Amino acid sequence: MIAGDPKAVDTREMLRVVSSRYLPNMVLLLADGGAAQAQLASGLPFLEGVSRIGGKATAYICEDLLCKLPTTDPKVAADLLDSK
Repeated sequence: MIAGDPKAVDTREMLRVVSSRYLPNMVLLLADGGAAQAQLASGLPFLEGVSRIGGKATAYICEDLLCKLPTTDPKVAADLLDSK
């Protein structure tokens, strides 16, 4: 999951980090903090707690129902994805 403004440069960079990898069993959600996220959270309650940290795009990388600590650093997000 990426929390951020879809038009912001930092969000687009996080999305690029994810989309530049072959991750066939991964689901990518963009949590923009708006109405669509609120609607999804009604069925997926964990989305309520997904938000930007310090106003920066934030990656939440989860596997088998366990999430790593969220990160605002694209390099750290890349390392977490590559270590799967």
